[in-house]
Amino acid sequence: MLLAAAVLIVRRVLTFGTVTLQSIYGALSAYLVVGLMFAAIFAAIYHLSGDQFFVAGEKASTQHFQYFSFTTLTTLGYGDFTARYSSGQAVAVLEALTGQVFLATLVARLVAAFRASPERHD
Repeated sequence: MLLAAAVLIVRRVLTFGTVTLQSIYGALSAYLVVGLMFAAIFAAIYHLSGDQFFVAGEKASTQHFQYFSFTTLTTLGYGDFTARYSSGQAVAVLEALTGQVFLATLVARLVAAFRASPERHD
């Protein structure tokens, strides 16, 4: 469901004729939804792998998965949480690549088009 929401938001943002502040906020909202989606995937892996996900083997909560997801999405990676199994590691790599591509292409493109727009009245 979160993937569908992110796709619909991005599609809507890309159909705007001109880039507005609202379209930039839409792209950032989609970015946040992507982070929440990956947190849900990590939680699913956790529950399917016998309630183990992180290297330390501690019980994880929704907040842990959201924290891990957003530090991975932004490629910040503090290192205090690390995926234990290859399934979690693979999804974490996919999330990091998704985050970089999303910011480097969509958001950067929108911000550049927003700055170049001479008709902007914000």
